[in-house]
Amino acid sequence: MLPPKSDVPAPVTTRFAPDAVYRDIRPTRADLEARSDPEVARGHSSDAAVTTLEKLRSGEIAHPEDMGGYLYRVALNHLRNPPP
Repeated sequence: MLPPKSDVPAPVTTRFAPDAVYRDIRPTRADLEARSDPEVARGHSSDAAVTTLEKLRSGEIAHPEDMGGYLYRVALNHLRNPPP
């Protein structure tokens, strides 16, 4: 059963520049490189950036001002569970 509409966050209607993704990719990549092979880290951080931008465009990110944290969490998830 789905929650009432009032409990579901509305899609983001304001335009949000993806600059935060590009700004936050370097520290995310640096942390991933410390945890794994640098080449693997670059791949996962790039995949995480693509995933983050796709979710931003589809309105699945409720608080786009927190893009840095979202990007970091997606990158760690990709490191733990690589996408196919």
